[in-house]
Amino acid sequence: KSTSPVPSLWHLWLIGLDVELCFIKHARPQEKALIERSHQIIERQVIRGQTYSSWQELWQYCQQRCDRLNRFLPNRMLSRKAPLEYYPEARHSGRQYCIEQEQKLFNMQRVYEFLARCTWFRKVSKGRTVVLGGKTYYLSKGKPQVQVQITFCVNSLQLVFRDINDQIIDQKSIRQLSCQDIMQGRSEQLLETYNQLKSNQHCPIKT
Repeated sequence: KSTSPVPSLWHLWLIGLDVELCFIKHARPQEKALIERSHQIIERQVIRGQTYSSWQELWQYCQQRCDRLNRFLPNRMLSRKAPLEYYPEARHSGRQYCIEQEQKLFNMQRVYEFLARCTWFRKVSKGRTVVLGGKTYYLSKGKPQVQVQITFCVNSLQLVFRDINDQIIDQKSIRQLSCQDIMQGRSEQLLETYNQLKSNQHCPIKT
């Protein structure tokens, strides 16, 4: 929601695994028609009117339905062929992943290079601090109530703070940005999502 948002740990996790994250505007289904359609199909065929005893049971049934839709049901838009029959190369993305090898697959240099392309703007507080990504940084030369520009230096791995005259007023090591921090943050966000879904009365999961 910020005009110059800091990427979430989940976003940085995807970048570290070399997965591109694409953003679309809110409340414009026409920009994501294929995704919306697939969600509607799965909701009608898997979730509506049904309950499941566990996430594993729901996941297995989702996989079964997706497999049937993609491998066996003919599509009139694809010359009456099933999607994977028409596009056999779509069977696998070509990207290998397993959680046991996650740390080896994760590349922090990709994260650093992405952050180096970002620019953030924050107003200095009365106490000469700014908050970036939920972390507070003290700027001894920062002027209260004046905006600063923040960038990331890929060589020093530090945040660079500039005043309105584009002069460097401080440099700070970015906080909690290791491979372990990002992977742990990803896990915490997954658990938070799980708890939110489980507490939703419309969620089909019983436990």
